[in-house]
Amino acid sequence: PGNIYHTNDVPLLVRLPKKSLKTQYKSIMTGWHIVDTVTAPGDKLHLVLGIHGHRGERARNYSGSTAAPVDASATCPTYALVYKFTPQFTMYAQHSESFSEGSVVGAGYANMGDTIPPAKTRQNEIGVKYANKDVLYTLAFFDITQANNIDVMRGADKYQMQDGEERHRGVELGVTGKIAPK
Repeated sequence: PGNIYHTNDVPLLVRLPKKSLKTQYKSIMTGWHIVDTVTAPGDKLHLVLGIHGHRGERARNYSGSTAAPVDASATCPTYALVYKFTPQFTMYAQHSESFSEGSVVGAGYANMGDTIPPAKTRQNEIGVKYANKDVLYTLAFFDITQANNIDVMRGADKYQMQDGEERHRGVELGVTGKIAPK
């Protein structure tokens, strides 16, 4: 009720009440990564090889939850090939995968609280990079696929489910660097 011109008429709370937050779920995501780069003689060709594992756990921790506990894991590869034509001009191609332990269906759906299954996202990319003084130019073509969550009507009830996949293709142009000394 107050502002900088009028004082606040409501007294401030001396002590905030202590009340624990009621959470719906407890999620834990753990992982490990092993990545190495192999460089050919002459420092022009680089091969990046990697693998990473993830484990997602989600447990119900309040009464009334309908979501099933989740214990999901996946191992995902990462690899890339980089070739430096000159110290300023580089071309690369890469593939990577990531893992999601799944999500919980929100309000507004007949299956609210259900768990949508875990899924992997896959990304392929090919691009070029050019560095000129303090500016880096990047042009990349990408293709990303991931699981698709859709709304399904069953009679008068709306459900959220995983079906098919989303695919995103495109071109990205990036410019990074200093435009002035300061």
